[in-house]
Amino acid sequence: MNRLLSGYVACMMISCMGPDQETLVDELRVMAIQTVPAEVQLRDFAPDESGVVDAPVINVVVADPLQSGYQVAIWPCTNIGEGCEERKVFEDTPEEWVAFIEGTESLVTVPVLNNPLWGALLSQSPTPDVPVSITSIFVLACAPEVCVEIQNAINGTWDLDKFANPLDWISKLPLEGSSMAIKQLPVSNGMTDDTRLKNPTLIPLFDLEEPLTVSGVDPTLLPFEITLFQQDADVASIFGYTTRGGFARNVFANNGLQMSVGESAERLVTWYADSAEDAESGPATLFVIVEDGVGGTDFWVGEGATE
Repeated sequence: MNRLLSGYVACMMISCMGPDQETLVDELRVMAIQTVPAEVQLRDFAPDESGVVDAPVINVVVADPLQSGYQVAIWPCTNIGEGCEERKVFEDTPEEWVAFIEGTESLVTVPVLNNPLWGALLSQSPTPDVPVSITSIFVLACAPEVCVEIQNAINGTWDLDKFANPLDWISKLPLEGSSMAIKQLPVSNGMTDDTRLKNPTLIPLFDLEEPLTVSGVDPTLLPFEITLFQQDADVASIFGYTTRGGFARNVFANNGLQMSVGESAERLVTWYADSAEDAESGPATLFVIVEDGVGGTDFWVGEGATE
């Protein structure tokens, strides 16, 4: 049986509420931040027996529906009261602190910085093997020429106070052409994978070889298999966004993941065409994101079209 359902019967199952305008992404936006692994441990930066370091990475999902390109800055901020402490550590080598990416792709990947601050801070913890969110990952995406500070830094002229106090700076940026997201990064000095925080898994259960389409008449149901390895049951959710059309409303009553930890469950997200009579059809990028509420994230990005 084809798991990709559409039509009247499916519409009745989901009450045919129609698309939520807030799920439409029509401008540059940072959609999700994922670290792999979900919990960074200091041992991750040590070389293995062959001398290879399999360092953690940061995956950033960016929507660029206008295809005008972007400049993305990604940096850690350990703030214990006076802004990002990394500003002092990397004052002479800021390029080691802040990563810049220019492009149009939906996925950006950079390595996690082996932060020299973590060892000292964890050594003061009574439980250093228990993950603590002592560092935030800041991601700022800007359309070309919108964020002068990013362009200047790429060219070698840094205003480190801006990156050290990102909320003060970013709050003054224009709303159009810029997007910021923050993720807390759990860090520990743990030495085992048994209790380590893990990212959830999000696996599409529909034919990826078949083109995804949605019409003005019929919604399209997208089934996914989800596995949570830990969760905050009051927060864990699945979200859907698209650059054309819309998904059902992203509220906890619709999106909450009330499921057992370690077990897989199937969940549906519903993609609608734009309900406006004068809406244009065309290609769409779809984003489905799972957050477990404890630091774990997974995502799926796919291409489709409205008719």
